[in-house]
Amino acid sequence: SKASGSSSCAECDAGRFRATTGGIGLSSCSICPIGHYCPRGATESVPCPAATSLNAKGSTSASDCVACAKGHYHSDVGVAECMKCPVGTYQDGEGQQVCKQCAAGTAQPFSGATSPVRCEKCATGKYQPVAARGFCVSCGKGFYQPSTGSPSCVGCAAGRFGSVHGATTQASGCKACAAGTFSGAVAATGCYDCEISKYS
Repeated sequence: SKASGSSSCAECDAGRFRATTGGIGLSSCSICPIGHYCPRGATESVPCPAATSLNAKGSTSASDCVACAKGHYHSDVGVAECMKCPVGTYQDGEGQQVCKQCAAGTAQPFSGATSPVRCEKCATGKYQPVAARGFCVSCGKGFYQPSTGSPSCVGCAAGRFGSVHGATTQASGCKACAAGTFSGAVAATGCYDCEISKYS
């Protein structure tokens, strides 16, 4: 009997690809990997674009790629899952490559935040000088902060000193130097004795 031969080669089905010649049977077509899609006859898998993800093998179309949800992002192509926005950030839109930073003077302690409302103003007696942080810091000795949402603290005036952390007013955080002592600097944490032949 005569050997049967092929008069043509078949394309790999959608959801599969083959990058080399000489394929024998459908099994020689590789299944499209996670984060990629493969249209019919593909010679290579196509990565899903940035700000999308695809957590399944054998996908056939770009429409299978899912936009990153609010509170998530990804700047790489061909990913299985989008990442949660880190502490100190948020993302209120879908399909984004980066997260938005909470401003200095605020803090946001959760990952995956979906709204700028989550960026909470620092309380009185606290501050945050840097954007995109998860916590506010208590004002140190020699400082106070009467306002909310501040990126800095106010130093005690000359002639006064601070001995507590987290002071909310000058009255509560800055004491007057006692008689016979002085403080010539702003934000002092103590007073000095007057020198010989001097007084206060």
